[in-house]
Amino acid sequence: CKIKFESFDQAIETVIMNLGGHNPRTARYYKGKTVRGILETYNPPSVVPTYADEVLAIMNKIDTIKL
Repeated sequence: CKIKFESFDQAIETVIMNLGGHNPRTARYYKGKTVRGILETYNPPSVVPTYADEVLAIMNKIDTIKL
């Protein structure tokens, strides 16, 4: 599914709302899943094989940044 967004902010807010389980229309798809499970539901490995690994790698990089 491809969604066109008017801005990066709108895209980020929409994805966060859905993956975080805060959209009543999609929450059932992500409930009770691990982060990898959520990512693989959002972009299945059969469609985007490296998606979950790429996102988790970026999350790990962000986690190491000292504020």
